[in-house]
Amino acid sequence: MSLGIGLQRIGIGGGSVSLGTLFHVNSTGGSDSNNGLSPATAFLTVGKAATEADAEDGRDRIALASDGYWRQTLAPQEDFRSISRYGSGGVPVLDGAEVIAPGDFTLSAHADAAGVVYEVSLVGDANGDVGNNDSIMIWQDNVWLQRQTSVAATAATAGSFYLPSPYISNSNPLTPRTAYVHPFDSTNPTSDGNTYEYSKRNLLIQLADRVGAIVEGVHVKRGASDYGSIASSGTSSRPVLRRVLSSYGGKHNMVHRDGTLEDVICFDAEIGRLALADGGLIPITFYSPDATGLMWNVRRSMVIFPDGRNTTGIGPIYSHSGSALTVHTLGQVDAFITRNCGALAAEIKNLELNDFCMLNVLGVAFNLNGTQESITIRRAFLQDKRATVNSSTVEKNATYAADLTFSGGCIMSDVGTGGSPASFYQLDVTSADNTAVENNTFYRKGPLGGNVRISAAAAGSTFRNNIVVVNQSGGSRYVDLPTGMSVDYNVYINLDGATGKFWAQGATTRNALATWRSLTGYDTNSVLLDSTQAAQLFLGDPRDGDFRINPACALTFVDGTPLVGNAGPQEYYDWNVGAVQGGQHTQWPEPPYNEAECEEYIGDPASWDFYPALGPNLVTNGGFATDTGWTKGAGWTITNGRLYANTGAFSGTTQAGSYTANTTYEVTLDVVVTSGFMVVYLGNGTSVQVTATQMGRKISVTSGATASPLTIAGFNFVGWVDNVYVREVL
Repeated sequence: MSLGIGLQRIGIGGGSVSLGTLFHVNSTGGSDSNNGLSPATAFLTVGKAATEADAEDGRDRIALASDGYWRQTLAPQEDFRSISRYGSGGVPVLDGAEVIAPGDFTLSAHADAAGVVYEVSLVGDANGDVGNNDSIMIWQDNVWLQRQTSVAATAATAGSFYLPSPYISNSNPLTPRTAYVHPFDSTNPTSDGNTYEYSKRNLLIQLADRVGAIVEGVHVKRGASDYGSIASSGTSSRPVLRRVLSSYGGKHNMVHRDGTLEDVICFDAEIGRLALADGGLIPITFYSPDATGLMWNVRRSMVIFPDGRNTTGIGPIYSHSGSALTVHTLGQVDAFITRNCGALAAEIKNLELNDFCMLNVLGVAFNLNGTQESITIRRAFLQDKRATVNSSTVEKNATYAADLTFSGGCIMSDVGTGGSPASFYQLDVTSADNTAVENNTFYRKGPLGGNVRISAAAAGSTFRNNIVVVNQSGGSRYVDLPTGMSVDYNVYINLDGATGKFWAQGATTRNALATWRSLTGYDTNSVLLDSTQAAQLFLGDPRDGDFRINPACALTFVDGTPLVGNAGPQEYYDWNVGAVQGGQHTQWPEPPYNEAECEEYIGDPASWDFYPALGPNLVTNGGFATDTGWTKGAGWTITNGRLYANTGAFSGTTQAGSYTANTTYEVTLDVVVTSGFMVVYLGNGTSVQVTATQMGRKISVTSGATASPLTIAGFNFVGWVDNVYVREVL
């Protein structure tokens, strides 16, 4: 609760230190004619608070009311101390988007039989540009329209837009630019009742030239800036962000020189931005032209992309500078989760990654380009369930040297029978310096590539106490290791009796552990287990994130040393406890799935349950990426990644599944209700009615005596559904 205190001074050695003035802002109960010094006399606009903070002497503070919502930028120009929230309720939101009035649209001359196209003139924000490539994005009912590269492509694609000049002008952001819009379902935006918005404001919180500024407990979204919705630029340094959500970024969601991020989430970015070919999407970026001596730390934070973002070019964190000679001195990550992301990239001298969990890795997990002097990766927890993309890789340029430690990690690659590139390795190290790979579990499904390849390593480098699993025949390899290493006490597991050249040293391969020992002198005490023995070693299925070792397992290495307590990881990070625990992971953590859940998390991080008592998701193609897996009734269509409805009479869409009779399930979905209502039920169980739009709606549904199928139905329902998950409540 805010104390509502004004300017205070505390004497120190005969002098005084200003704590600054605390200004309150309330978007519903405030007034700019108030003084802002208490919740009862709060300002209405954040602009007024910034102006008053600029006029004061000292490090002023600004507090935003819970549940507040502003389509404004907060950018105090003088030195200030903090931006925070007060009161009970939801987190305050600063939104960079502006509503487009229906009357601003006009039918375009480009409208033809291929589609309906409307024109609208858009302008940027008077505060001007911060990045070099600030771009306009457009939404229809809070859903991104897909960016196209021509008017013709827009005409042919419902739910899309085209901007011939996509960037906001540096010199004159108020210069109008024409956008071509093709609404979903080819409706008329002047009369369809939908809400259209575009990213007008560049930054929502700007920390230019501040030292040690603190931002906590706020949500910033849809900033047009190349730098995202919140940034510290200029000579600002050491910002601290706590419990901050930055959603719907362009190229980035946030950019800082250095500093600390704690319980921060970046949610989603515009995939269509990749079509502009101005670099990948990196939600969290640390950048300075000269980063010498600068350090950054990310703690208990996340980058979350919704399911269905099956594309490369997405990375969670990027640290870089203007030159390879002026990189950051140290970057440290302590507990981090990504969903549907690719490579962390860092041009940095020293990088330490602790408890880095990546769910559904897209492309390479870590892309480290050779500026490093040392790299330490502890307790990485990496999951790849896709079929065709190189993933879960530590990759370095061989022309550079760096010490690499990879320990206590678990990598599960479930690439299926579709195969993957033959060069795909879960851990691929090309450094010629000191390398230590110890106490990890590498679990691989797929016929090509392999688990671990170390192309070169300094004498004395180690590969020890690892568990290495393959379970399909083909080109799979346990390891490809150079000469001069210390390699022993590893557990190799062949789950399905696969055949192949499992051990390699460059071009020389061996298909038996005994001949591998003869070739290299390695793995004197290591063992090879079959599926029966593996069942004694693991308590559960690593594909479900359960890497626990059975404490009752009596298997030993060749010299009699027990596997238990020596093979694989011996500790893991528990996200609910917030600390490292002894043993192994029991399941993949469940971070927030959508924007609403991300807001819930930053409102109270300690209350989020990362290991809910829920079964696995039982829905196939719940993101409607393709028109498959669902039986559609009259008035239902799958297009542009959503399930659309215009039902008239009662009609539904179904999907059969493995559901249990008279059992409770949690259904999560995004739903937009334009008119009518929809219902959800399992088999002949009781239906649950949905009458209002909500992203991330959670519904408790109990199946009937007949448990299947899952039915999504509506009566006179006009709207759409997306991101459907059904999980048993255990």
